[in-house]
Amino acid sequence: MRTLLPLMLKEELRFHASHSNRYIFLSFPVIVCIFSLATAVSSPRLFQEIPAERMISLTHVSIFLYGMSVGTFAFLGMQIVERRFGRRNFLVAMPSLLPMTYKKTFFGLYLRDVVFYVLLLIFPLMLGLILSIPITHFSIISITWLGFTLLLSFLLGMSFSFFMSAVYVRSTMVFSGLMVIIVAALGGVALELYEVWILVPTIQLYSSVEPFYLLESLFLIALLPLVATLLTPERHESKIDSYKEEFPAFEKRFSFFKSYATLVAKEFLDLKRSKTYSKMLFSFVVPLIFLGVTSFLVRFGFDIPVGFNTIFYAAMVGFFGILIYSWLNNVDVTDYFETLPVTVPQLIRVRLIVFAILTLWISTAFVIGIAIINGDFALLWLALLVMFIISMYMVITIAYLTGLRPNTSLFAPDVMLKFWALTLLPDVCITLLSFTLYTNLVMSVIGIFIVCFMLIFASIILYRGIDRKWGRAEFAVL
Repeated sequence: MRTLLPLMLKEELRFHASHSNRYIFLSFPVIVCIFSLATAVSSPRLFQEIPAERMISLTHVSIFLYGMSVGTFAFLGMQIVERRFGRRNFLVAMPSLLPMTYKKTFFGLYLRDVVFYVLLLIFPLMLGLILSIPITHFSIISITWLGFTLLLSFLLGMSFSFFMSAVYVRSTMVFSGLMVIIVAALGGVALELYEVWILVPTIQLYSSVEPFYLLESLFLIALLPLVATLLTPERHESKIDSYKEEFPAFEKRFSFFKSYATLVAKEFLDLKRSKTYSKMLFSFVVPLIFLGVTSFLVRFGFDIPVGFNTIFYAAMVGFFGILIYSWLNNVDVTDYFETLPVTVPQLIRVRLIVFAILTLWISTAFVIGIAIINGDFALLWLALLVMFIISMYMVITIAYLTGLRPNTSLFAPDVMLKFWALTLLPDVCITLLSFTLYTNLVMSVIGIFIVCFMLIFASIILYRGIDRKWGRAEFAVL
């Protein structure tokens, strides 16, 4: 592993740098550090709207969910094993050629991403807080402790996601059964009104400094990757499957989209045959379930006035939709489109259509569920409007900025800066306005309408700009 891990880190660096250059890519942590510093300096005003304890808890939950989103190594690893990326291949696929095992390479993927994301994200985040000390007068001890617990939250999310993806690779039936058990357990936690922190023990660790929560966190972080590695097969042999002819039926089903019907049908048929539906649902639905249970507990399990209402969660749903667009661009390589009468902007638009079909009904059900939990039926119409507009704005923004390679291009600092500039302000505005709904309803609703109108206008501009930005791009170099 001492030899494999450095090689995997070098491979990851080269892969990301190939879409910009090494120096631009390595400036990404600097941008994160500056962003963290700016956030820390503005924290006194932010804490006037959101109590510090709630903000820290929300940060832990966000880091945990982010860890879940990047921890699907077995999903992605098997995709890499079963297909080449153009003229390139990856170290995880080498056991088919070299005296290595998939257990070793998949565990190497886990360690690689731990090191990769800690150096790229967690460490710069903490460094920004430390640099703010002369202005904010934060305690270096409290920052260090916060950084440690955030790191554990991130590793916990990664470990859980790695474990679940490994279970899926071994047996989809066991995976489905385990998902039912997890959802039932989360429901039981909600019904019994246990503390929400039981779902992420690192949050309780931060506030209580209890050794039990430290041991629980470390135990789970060690156990889940170990079990996931043991579940990984020693060798892998690609299955040869046969399929009945379904394309004409799919094309007829999506004839509503006229000139895009053929490509939309092809995308859905690819998703079905690659069995990507369950992977996408896991990466999208599980965080939503977690948020739903959290909402129930915050609403009824604590003495917290209003807090996170349906509008707030509707905005968060829109942000999670980016994960689905990333999955849509992970199903297969696009090189072969060079031989077809298809352009990059056309395929981008097709995947936006597929995104809308796949996610909006799930997001709608979730927002309705949150409204039922919170008793916010009067706000349901507004929450659905916010969810739909933010979901489409987020995915159009990421599609405009990254095209067909969101998983790599987003790490380019110039792209990330543009993404933050385009998404951070509206998200913050919607969040702050949602917190003032019950104190100044009319002005908050007017403010939300103004933000939504601006997002619709921006979405139209970005959508129309896809042709100009990606019209000359070639599939083979994406």
